[in-house]
Amino acid sequence: MEGKKMDRRTFLKSTAAAAIGGALLGPARGILHAQSKKGSDKVWTMKYDCYIQSSAAPAQLDNWYFDTVAERSKGRIKIEKYWASSLNKVGQHLQAVRDGLSELSLISYGYYPAMVPLSRGLEWYFLGCDHADTLLKVCRDVYNTYPPLRD
Repeated sequence: MEGKKMDRRTFLKSTAAAAIGGALLGPARGILHAQSKKGSDKVWTMKYDCYIQSSAAPAQLDNWYFDTVAERSKGRIKIEKYWASSLNKVGQHLQAVRDGLSELSLISYGYYPAMVPLSRGLEWYFLGCDHADTLLKVCRDVYNTYPPLRD
């Protein structure tokens, strides 16, 4: 990816949110890999690639969330979890999602400063906020008022 820029649309298509949204709403454009069972019954297998260990506090939330998705899908969505960079190394997770090597990933913007330079700092505003949607409002405000982010 060196020397190339990832546009906003491509980035959004390759993020975990896009993959989960596709899993919950139906087949996503090439993000999910289907394995046919019987006629209309399909199992969607997704790889979750993460740089933290399975015992870390954020992993507990990830486990709960992905297990809930699998449970609510009645077995039609399966998520294979790869902890502690066991599938891809730190700093390669975003490219792995982009390239289809995994469908879901936890990333830290600090590992990808050239790929997501304008995202750095937006995640800090939620600290001390008293409303869950405050970060969303901050991100929308920055997006609407800062042309380089829109571009």
